[in-house]
Amino acid sequence: MRKIVVFDFDGTLIKGDSLFPFLLSFKKWGLIKAFPELLIYPFLRDRTRLKEAMLKRVLADIPYEKILLQG
Repeated sequence: MRKIVVFDFDGTLIKGDSLFPFLLSFKKWGLIKAFPELLIYPFLRDRTRLKEAMLKRVLADIPYEKILLQG
């Protein structure tokens, strides 16, 4: 049986943010790489910058094929 995983990046399907569960699906400790951005977020309040940095840091060393097949 194949598992289906859905992430709602634009907020049309679920309430709340699905980026964190998406990133955690790749690496349980992957968000530690984004720690510098998490620290400065309260001062800058730039969600877009935070999310871009988190995606970049967590997915940087994962092969593209694995990202496509995740789930």
